[in-house]
Amino acid sequence: MKRMFFPGCQLGGSDPEYVTGLYDLLLSLDGSTGIGIGCCGAPAEWAGDREKFLEIRDGIRDLWRKQEQPEIILACPYCYKNFRENMQEIPVKMYFELVEIRLRKHITGTAAVYDPCAMRRFPEIRNRVRRLLEAENISLEELKYSGAKAQCCSWGGHAYTVNPNFVKTQVAEQIAMDENPYITYCINCTDIFRAKGKKVCYLGDLVLGRDTESRNIPTVSNRRENRRKLRRMLVDQYHIADNSPAGCGDRFFLHMSDALKKKLTERLILEEDVIQVIEEAERSGKYIIDVENGHRFAHRKISHMTYWAEYTMDESGGCTLYNAYSHRMMIVNEDKKSWETENSSAEDAGKS
Repeated sequence: MKRMFFPGCQLGGSDPEYVTGLYDLLLSLDGSTGIGIGCCGAPAEWAGDREKFLEIRDGIRDLWRKQEQPEIILACPYCYKNFRENMQEIPVKMYFELVEIRLRKHITGTAAVYDPCAMRRFPEIRNRVRRLLEAENISLEELKYSGAKAQCCSWGGHAYTVNPNFVKTQVAEQIAMDENPYITYCINCTDIFRAKGKKVCYLGDLVLGRDTESRNIPTVSNRRENRRKLRRMLVDQYHIADNSPAGCGDRFFLHMSDALKKKLTERLILEEDVIQVIEEAERSGKYIIDVENGHRFAHRKISHMTYWAEYTMDESGGCTLYNAYSHRMMIVNEDKKSWETENSSAEDAGKS
């Protein structure tokens, strides 16, 4: 194996067909090209979890050595930055650096290239993007902050988790820099800007000849399911061994309004976590009922977060969700028996 495609964790989360489309393209250039699905470790690095980051980095190195040290073809700008800075022994290229790559879709009018912040120190990548576009006579305009001054679209550093209001301001500033459509080569920049109404063309669409301007922006839950879908597609289409853990399995369908889906995405609440709350409530019978509308209310702690759900169940086993929220907290003394035991012990200690 001379090459291995490593698309990163976000491309497949946005749309699995980006990964399979680019992989098919790479296979047409070299039929022995392999593929590795996973995360480069950036989220752990942003979170300050150095131990986890080094574990992921070392895992990538081990995989690379076991596959006879192929050239790694990347699709994510931050993966590129991470490999170049932390895995320098591994040869890497962005997929559009390959000399055989051409655009299969053309756009008219003037556009502005939006450079991802991870590309500040890599002018060769930025220039390659512009050469590809200019070769198709696409008129380009430079943004005020581009190249070495490129700014973050708001995705990096888990900023949204810490300060969502700041992120909203950041996105608004980025999409207001130029009235022309943007051409991006980072899927995160693409999805974030399109979600706010900015006209954006993803370079991968131009390379693959895809027309995806009407494609729905995935919710946080869609992204999780898209990654599972990608795994199934790789197994079915390319007969790749599936060594990943099993998914959620069959569960009831969750009905909710589009407004609530948007709210869950903004608050980073996965639908499958809400489903766990409801499943546990229905299994244990631990929920309360609003006598006026019949809605059930339940909660459950999952990892470090406690989730609440307001819902109803129908006769067919389906569920309608009316509201959900989460908080990083623990509710103690929920079990009455446990509460009585703890308090009895405390009283006995006080008497002694």
